[in-house]
Amino acid sequence: MQVIAGVDYKLKMMVAESTCVVGKDWYSRTRCHPKVDAPHMICTAVVNYIPWEHTKSIKYYSCGEPVNNS
Repeated sequence: MQVIAGVDYKLKMMVAESTCVVGKDWYSRTRCHPKVDAPHMICTAVVNYIPWEHTKSIKYYSCGEPVNNS
């Protein structure tokens, strides 16, 4: 028997370094663009959400090798 607390969401995303600085710049999709020639990576995350406790946690996060973004 397996008991699962909450719901796991598996997210797969393409990421790249942007022109904005985390913690310094306010993120805006219209102004924070990927840097020119910045390598892109495919990352996978598993996020656990327990709605009755109002909690979210990252159970797993990993990025692969840079991919060709041309």
